[in-house]
Amino acid sequence: MRLNEELFKKMRENDWSITQLSNICNVSYHGIYNIINGNVSDINVSTLIKICESTHISYVDIFNIDDNELLEREMRKFNLSNGKMKFKLQKE
Repeated sequence: MRLNEELFKKMRENDWSITQLSNICNVSYHGIYNIINGNVSDINVSTLIKICESTHISYVDIFNIDDNELLEREMRKFNLSNGKMKFKLQKE
């Protein structure tokens, strides 16, 4: 997963600090800091959703799938859930 790379990119584009990013995403400073520095081996789906929706990072951008046919096939397999709603990965 390339979440930390995408977050670095957003931080540079918008001149955000870790504190600002933490506030924008409504995720703790410590949580964002660990994600950015690669100290997280797994991430809660609800946290992933908060970050992606708050920063407008596409779910597709954070997964290392480049081949379009493979991407579309794999996306059909995944459902993300925050316990209340289900989300499907979609190619933009």
